[in-house]
Formats: sequence, C-alpha cells, structure tokens
Amino acid sequence: MLDKHLELEAVHRDGHELPVELSITRATSAGEPVFLGFLRDISERRAAERRQQLMIGELNHRVKNLLGVVAGIAHQTARSSASLDQFQEAFVGRLQSLGRAHEILSAATWERASLLDLAHALVGTFGNEEDRRARIAGPDLLLSPRQFLSISMILHELLTNAVKYGALASPEGEIDLTWTVAGARVTLNWAERVGQPVSPPDRQGFGSKMIALSVKHDLKGSASTDYASDGLAFTVTFDLD
Repeated sequence: MLDKHLELEAVHRDGHELPVELSITRATSAGEPVFLGFLRDISERRAAERRQQLMIGELNHRVKNLLGVVAGIAHQTARSSASLDQFQEAFVGRLQSLGRAHEILSAATWERASLLDLAHALVGTFGNEEDRRARIAGPDLLLSPRQFLSISMILHELLTNAVKYGALASPEGEIDLTWTVAGARVTLNWAERVGQPVSPPDRQGFGSKMIALSVKHDLKGSASTDYASDGLAFTVTFDLD
C-alpha cells in the first residue's frame, strides 16, 4: 500500500458518503519509521469522469446514427441517379446540407438549434444584397436536433429543385420561406413564384420520397404540395418536441 493511491468510499462528518483517494507514505521521525496517510476528496474528479463517459457514449451514438444516415442517402441517391455524375452532384449536395446543419447544431452544443439560422444558412444566399429572390420570415424558433436535421434535409431538397427546375432556375423567380407557431404547432410554408403554371413531375424521385419519410417519421407531422398557377407551394405542419 505504500506510495500507492487507493480510491475508497468515506463518510463525511455530516453523514453523506463521498469518494476519497488514500495515499500512505513512509517517513522517519527521530530515527523511527512513521507512516503518513493523506485523504483527498475526489468527488469532482469522479463527476468529470462520469461526464466524459456520457459524452463518449453520446458521441458514439451520434456517429453511428450519422453514418447510417449517410449510408441511406448514398443508397437511395444511387438508385435514383441515371449516371455517376448525377449521383455525385446530388450526393455531395445532400452531404453539404447535412454538414451545415451539423455545424449549427454543434454551435448549439447539440441542444435546440435555431430554425432562423438554418433558413439563412441554406436559403439566405438568394436573399442577400445582390440577389433578393428569397424572403425568409418567421420567429426565431428552436428545434430539437432530430427535427432540426429533418427540416434541413427538406429545405435542401426544395432548394435544389427550385434551382434546377423551379423559381430559382429563372432570374425572375422568387421564393417565400415562412413559418408560424401556434402553441406547439409549427406550420412551415415554401412558396415559389415563377409567373407561369407548374405541373407535377412524371415520377417521384428520391428527394420527394425523403421529404415524405422525414415528415412522417422524424417530424411526425403532415405535408401538402400544391402545383399552383404561379409556382410550387409546399406546406408542412408538425408539433415541437
């Protein structure tokens, strides 16, 4: 036991138990050997170790989930792509959108993150001083990580479609991204104005399927799509976690 550190449970004078570290050292006094014992309260160190283990476990859980999401995106994107170039463009775009969402969540320490920040990060480039074709309006709403990631992927698919085929494919096109909150119920609206009628696509691609799955399973809400006389209108409604 000499010159070693032993961790024990001790009882404080007020009656509560606490972890301590005991160390015993041999010394000499007046030519006689003596043994000195030192007790140190290690409650804070134990608490820090528990927090570290929780963080490692949470990190492992999130990494596994993220890898599962990436694998699913890769698989479904490959199935809906007609060529390697088409796959690369769609897959990289989806990963970049996921990355931006993770940056915002990390800044919020993976607690609730701002929908307003997400909207500006994804759509805001079309609403800056040089390009005012996107209007973003809504309260600074905080979403849970699950709902935040789901909304980020939905907005990415809508934005990608708008750039390729919708309002942002022409210089005159515009987008309104707005949301309202009533109690715990959130209603998010994406409205495109292209100045001419739009029609539904001939087939449902992966983006549309992913939006439907995200709304149903991640948001546990409902969505509707209207191919209106002047552009696409998409609405999703869900309750806050």
